[in-house]
Amino acid sequence: MKRLALGFLLGALACACKQGSQTESGATKSDFAGTAATSDATRAEATVLEGNWALPCGTFGSSANPQAFTTGTKTFTGNQVSVSYTTYDDDNCTVKLSTFRTEGKFKLEKNGSDGTHFLDVTPIMTFWTPHTADKADENNAERICGGGFVQNQEKLLVKDDCGDAPAFKKSFSTLYGIVRVDGDQLFEGDVGPAGAADDGTSATRRPTRVRSRAMFRN
Repeated sequence: MKRLALGFLLGALACACKQGSQTESGATKSDFAGTAATSDATRAEATVLEGNWALPCGTFGSSANPQAFTTGTKTFTGNQVSVSYTTYDDDNCTVKLSTFRTEGKFKLEKNGSDGTHFLDVTPIMTFWTPHTADKADENNAERICGGGFVQNQEKLLVKDDCGDAPAFKKSFSTLYGIVRVDGDQLFEGDVGPAGAADDGTSATRRPTRVRSRAMFRN
């Protein structure tokens, strides 16, 4: 679970979303003077993903990290999306390790008659929370994203502090993925590891299949 345990969580961002204008990727410290973007996003039309979705406890189910135990939530409002994933040290999802959360905008384009959509997600604000003292100390010692992590306290991640490490680049760039909606179930794209042909870093590198594990509308 080295490197903030973010490798697979960042990939999860490429599996969320719908209509909306893109924003500039890679915010700097000055970009976070206010709260998450609200402008015209609150006036955007609702999409088929409007509302709250939850991922129950289980293995993440991706090709990149098949064994990571996680829970997650996604909330879609207009063209805004809020994503949160928590990793655990046990298969009952009781011992938290870390939580990754992002606020951003998304664009959705229908692709086919089976409920599959192309998705572009542009992060605006990204946060990480260590839930153990060891996890906080480990990342502070390595000065990851500038350090300053405190157990059970959420920290805003800033591109200027996090550098160009592959594990963090996805959290500051538009991610390209797919989703499939089947009634009250949402199947996320199976995003590959960094550098793979399906890592979601461009429109030509979208995942081509969805994971078998579903999120549920609530």
